[in-house]
Amino acid sequence: MLGFLIGLEEQYINFKTKVTVDDAIKNYKEATEKPDAKPEVVEHDDGSMSITSPWASFKNDDKDGPTFLT
Repeated sequence: MLGFLIGLEEQYINFKTKVTVDDAIKNYKEATEKPDAKPEVVEHDDGSMSITSPWASFKNDDKDGPTFLT
């Protein structure tokens, strides 16, 4: 009978540990994941087209990031 109770306790501890670790991983991923930044197709005044990178800027007044093709 004692062996059964010890085995049951061990299963409970393993289950609670797995649930706790899974929750911690899920919370970490939610807190640290950044949304996907997709490139955009930009048509310029001369009719040419280009694809932006998520950090690229095409306006002179946007000084938060590097400026390309100005």
